[in-house]
Amino acid sequence: MKTVKKELSVTVTATFTAEPLRDSLEFWAEKLGLSLNLEFTALNTVFRQLLDPASKVRQNNGVNFILIRFDDWCRIEEGFENQTASQLITEAKVKRNIDEFVNAMSLAIRQSSGSYIVCINPMSPNFDEINFAELEQLLIGRLNEINGVYPVASSELFEYYPIDDYYDSYTDKIGHMPYKQSYYDVLGTLLFRKLYSLVSLPYKVIVLDCDNTLWKGVWAEGGKKNTYVDESRLFLQRMMLKQYEAGVLLCLCSKNDEKDIEAAFKELDNMVLKPEHFAATRINWQAKSKNIKSLAQQLELGLDSFIFIDDSKAECMEVSYNCPQVLALCLPENDSHIPQYLLNIWAFDRTAITQTDKNRTELYMQNSRRRELQEQAASFEDFLNSLELKVCIGGLESADIQRAHQLSMRVNQFNFTGQRYTEGELAAICASDGEYALAVKASDRFGDYGLIGLMICKADKDMLMLENFMLSCRAFCKGIEHAMLAELGKFALRQNKHSVKVSFAKTEKNRLSLDFLLLLADILKPVQMPPDAYIFSSDVLSRINYNDFASSCKSEQTAPAKESFEKNTCEPANTEIIEQIAKELNTAEKIHTEVVKRNHVKIGRRAEYAAPRNEIEQAVAEIWEQVLEIEKVGINDGLFELGGESIKAIQILSRVREKFDTDISLAVLFEGEITVAKLAQAAQESILGSYDEETLAKELAAIENLTEEELEELLKVQV
Repeated sequence: MKTVKKELSVTVTATFTAEPLRDSLEFWAEKLGLSLNLEFTALNTVFRQLLDPASKVRQNNGVNFILIRFDDWCRIEEGFENQTASQLITEAKVKRNIDEFVNAMSLAIRQSSGSYIVCINPMSPNFDEINFAELEQLLIGRLNEINGVYPVASSELFEYYPIDDYYDSYTDKIGHMPYKQSYYDVLGTLLFRKLYSLVSLPYKVIVLDCDNTLWKGVWAEGGKKNTYVDESRLFLQRMMLKQYEAGVLLCLCSKNDEKDIEAAFKELDNMVLKPEHFAATRINWQAKSKNIKSLAQQLELGLDSFIFIDDSKAECMEVSYNCPQVLALCLPENDSHIPQYLLNIWAFDRTAITQTDKNRTELYMQNSRRRELQEQAASFEDFLNSLELKVCIGGLESADIQRAHQLSMRVNQFNFTGQRYTEGELAAICASDGEYALAVKASDRFGDYGLIGLMICKADKDMLMLENFMLSCRAFCKGIEHAMLAELGKFALRQNKHSVKVSFAKTEKNRLSLDFLLLLADILKPVQMPPDAYIFSSDVLSRINYNDFASSCKSEQTAPAKESFEKNTCEPANTEIIEQIAKELNTAEKIHTEVVKRNHVKIGRRAEYAAPRNEIEQAVAEIWEQVLEIEKVGINDGLFELGGESIKAIQILSRVREKFDTDISLAVLFEGEITVAKLAQAAQESILGSYDEETLAKELAAIENLTEEELEELLKVQV
């Protein structure tokens, strides 16, 4: 996966204490080479952050994480923290908060350009009197209607990273920290997955092997008798079907005879994937890298848009060597590990699915029929005339913002500047007086292309500035790009702008755009040529005639695009890190362990080491070592000198309470310096304080019956 941004501004606001997420988020940023400017807002200020134009969230043009727990809404709202769940939590209260939250979210997204990832977290086990699943789906459904908001259900976290022991009632009570650190670490992982998907260029094609990949066994060696779809392959097929429904093109590539593969699809039981799900196939005995290059040409997509899945390490190595841009994934040898492996391939993550995604395979089938028509036509002009092409250009509508954002993330070759736009940024442009987003839709005799182009521009004195121009490659070289510029010239004239400045920036993939602009400049003769731009007369631009370009279009502009499908012009896929995550960082326990390893605490001046003197001090010291992730803590070491802070202090207090099954007053954290000895003494006093008079009397009686030697040994333990 390739990110379009290396530096990100991230703000976290939550209904509960969220700061324990920091270690996990910073771990993933470091691992994946991103720089995070990470900020946390004050506890339970979600509504203020959304409503106040000056808040951290509203001022952040990057990504905002909003974390919700339903019981926090009611508990903080009422201000009574000691009431029972039945008194506090009612569905009416939660539904009212959902309404208010959605309204605040809608306002924020209209008036800011950041992206919002809203994650719903599990309630505490005590609050079991409401239908959590129903209310969660209600909120997610409402949020799905808002462009630029990406809701995350709590079930997603448990699907990816099953974790049972996640709730901490004590830290929830004293610090509004309802979860154990292991939960915060996997929550941070899930949030980072969402963020990474949001800022990464998506893969567009998955190429699948057949034998021992889609099914268990080799069909040619025994047919149905020795071949079947086991649970792991069934999981794989269902997951690939979800990818298909999300707009990813599926292809087959297998060293086999076509008749054998056709028979397998026809005769095998439990096959979820059908022949109609595949946009193209390569069933032959050629090298798979050669077949993938052939598929790239047919689909007119770059090799870095491809994922290849096979059970053979040798085949994956061959593809990686000859097509380094392709993400080649080798299934685990242990079949039972396949589901967990696939769930943790981040390249499969999708933040949103549009109607165009759902129809993507059909759109490429339509394109195949267009190519057939072109091959049969007597000339290129006859082909265009027979297409019956219709182009509609107008202001970007709210309903199309999600698709426009997706287009900006997917279009690489015909993208004048390479600029990407979030849904929030596009919504802000649409709402602006001086900025404009012009959407391009098209249809022809074979079907509807959908939204396939976008122009972003703004007014500047007597000039219209074209900040970006993008067009899907499946629509290129049909005159649509010329119609777009002609309409831009007319739009400029309607705005009383006499010239149009067309900006461009060279990227590793947009050579096609530059070639088009050079041809445009050669024919239209720009009035000025400042650095990285052409300035054209609005009137001249408005009268562009495609016939002036038709002779050059086919010969000069399609060739670079075809070359780019094969050439290794892009950086290699980061297969190693993606596979490492899928195999080594795929459980809550493994993630927590790695986050702890990475978190090297900055230690201040330490007291001279003094060993624990009794069992209680030893246990407390060990808890400090675990929470602070350092070794050899002495009884006189101060918490803050060891790099601790208030969040760590609360976690330590919770573990001490759990270890000795006793309540320790929160006041101990605020009565001077916190040391192991002091906390151990507080624990010992709390234990003694929990005994009643009868129990103490029995203990004293037992002590009186001890011999002198036994008493001496007891005192050694307690000193």
